[in-house]
Amino acid sequence: IGFVTSTEAESHSPDDEWLYRLTVCDSVWMARIGQASGTEATIHLGNIPNTGDSEIPPHTLPVTFGVKSQGVYCHVYRSGIWYFGQGDDPARLVDGRWPGMEAQTPLVYGNSIVALIDSGENKSEFYLFDGGNATKFGESDSFWTWIIAHTGEKLILYRGVTESDAPVEYWPYPENGRLDVYNMIKPQD
Repeated sequence: IGFVTSTEAESHSPDDEWLYRLTVCDSVWMARIGQASGTEATIHLGNIPNTGDSEIPPHTLPVTFGVKSQGVYCHVYRSGIWYFGQGDDPARLVDGRWPGMEAQTPLVYGNSIVALIDSGENKSEFYLFDGGNATKFGESDSFWTWIIAHTGEKLILYRGVTESDAPVEYWPYPENGRLDVYNMIKPQD
């Protein structure tokens, strides 16, 4: 499993106590379940870097493992997509967000992960992530795009559309859509 650890930040107001306690993500870890005795079950992948002008590391969400399960891809709030790999320094791959993380299951393609990244302004970009490397191979003109599958050469997408067949804006959620096919680049051997 991939997870982040956090420390509890100081509350500056007693009125905040009834809400929730602010936590600060500080590092990314991976735990190998069911390992043989004598092997290291919990592996520290790296500390979350400070980004921007804040001294506090940003909120971080683990999204998926790398293909070889040697690291974890994370969405670091206001800093984009990062890779935390075993034995490597954390690497910032791309700007943007990993939208619909609970619904977007990344697909394995060769030794890479196919990722759909929200680049803002109702656009999405397609990437192949291979460890600390990112290769952009396309764009979509709709924020409401989901990767359904790939055939090895084609990427099958579901795109939300309006009744006029134009790409939908962020809201409202699209009530209808269509399947699109996108040509993929070949993964490198």
